[in-house]
Amino acid sequence: MLQSLIATYGDLLDKVSCSDPNHIETLALAGLLHSFYGGVENMFKRIETSCEGGIPDGPTWHSDLLARMAAATPARPPVISSRLRIQLRAYLNFRHAFRHSYGHTINWHKMSPSCGNSGRHS
Repeated sequence: MLQSLIATYGDLLDKVSCSDPNHIETLALAGLLHSFYGGVENMFKRIETSCEGGIPDGPTWHSDLLARMAAATPARPPVISSRLRIQLRAYLNFRHAFRHSYGHTINWHKMSPSCGNSGRHS
């Protein structure tokens, strides 16, 4: 699934490495970032369900699940490093902002590092 996202958006990712995207392209890339983290989180949910019998519940379950993946449990070693947890936290934060905002508020310069762009215009 993640490879499919990169294949689908590859041309657009190449384009934005050289120039800023227009608004529609920015929204497409925001969708890519949202889908990327959704795919990662789905893998984590499968691991947690398989090893621990279920996923966390409550209003902070997304954050709790990410934290659990960086910690060992009696049933498994850590799934990700602490460093990767910090990096993925940025994607989780973006996912939250994307789901709870209007499209016109998405800012390319804030999200460009997550798209592999150095933010050359930032």
